[in-house]
Amino acid sequence: MVKLVMSCSRGIRELGEGTLYVGELPEGCKLCLKGGKLVLFITGLCNERCWYCPVSRLRRKDVIYANNKPVRRFKDVIEEALLMDAEGTGITGGEPLLVKERLIEFIRALKRHLGEDHHIHLYTNGLLVTRPLLRELRNAGLDEIRIHPLSTDVLLKIPWARELGLKAGIEVPVIPGQEDFYHKLLMKAERLKADFVNLNELEFSESNCMALRLRGFSLKPSSQVAVAGSEELALEILEWARDNTSLNVHYCAASVKDAVQFKERLKRIARKVKRPHEEVDEEGLLVKGVIYLDGANPRVIERILKELKDELSRGRVLLNVRERRLEFHPSLLESILGLNLSKDIRLGMLREYPDRHLEAEFLPIDL
Repeated sequence: MVKLVMSCSRGIRELGEGTLYVGELPEGCKLCLKGGKLVLFITGLCNERCWYCPVSRLRRKDVIYANNKPVRRFKDVIEEALLMDAEGTGITGGEPLLVKERLIEFIRALKRHLGEDHHIHLYTNGLLVTRPLLRELRNAGLDEIRIHPLSTDVLLKIPWARELGLKAGIEVPVIPGQEDFYHKLLMKAERLKADFVNLNELEFSESNCMALRLRGFSLKPSSQVAVAGSEELALEILEWARDNTSLNVHYCAASVKDAVQFKERLKRIARKVKRPHEEVDEEGLLVKGVIYLDGANPRVIERILKELKDELSRGRVLLNVRERRLEFHPSLLESILGLNLSKDIRLGMLREYPDRHLEAEFLPIDL
């Protein structure tokens, strides 16, 4: 869990791993930082083609993903939400308003299955936003709308949302060299009483890298994805907002997705699915010891099971027939090594992703 490490009245507050803000964080961001938001990519269709768009080319069609898992049915979305004990959902794309009926159906269903307190926020470029549509979205259960404006004109729709009781704000990537645009954006957001402005560190992806390179952008030395100069400009904008506006302004570094959001989400899932013979590590991965049965003398395996029969009855040892291995709690490693096993045994510590039980790392142990 990230912790507040610095604060002062109308000062810049810092949350670990590259999250800084002035004022208050949007509710959707608070839940993201807890790993409590399901990410629902509802379509890859879009009515704009922003040159810096990081969405994968494989997703630039009408597809649905829940936490990066391709899904077809709403049932799959609910299962993913329940798996992680989601406290909210962030709906993104593409442009979600291009599939309006699906969007409204999903919002209603999320509220119906997960409760009225399940917080739902929506990303949109705002071009298709109308007053009647906002009313439909609000009635369906939407709590927060985030507009990515390609011009400041679309911000006029923020008061429409606020009049209906929606939290409404702006979310934009920070492009180096466009200081004037962001100052104008924040001043207009102030006049229109936007609830928040989110500034995201600009990122390289396989789909936008050529466009970024052609415009002279390069990688930040300390990152594999972040654009050099984006963070510096974001911090300047944050300081300017502190001194010249009363806005709630939040800067989110590219590293936050993996270092905080993804890790905290994995921990939530791991704590829920963990079995007695597994532990959860700091990365949110499941850890256990394994002995592979292929090539092992069956009598040796029988001896291990006999020696650890009490642990077997407690569930701290498991014979996994499907994977053809004996699994055990990491704390039992010393006891197993004390059995003087033959060198043909393949033994080690295994780390797995909790949501798919895919191997992340296997560390062999020599006998």
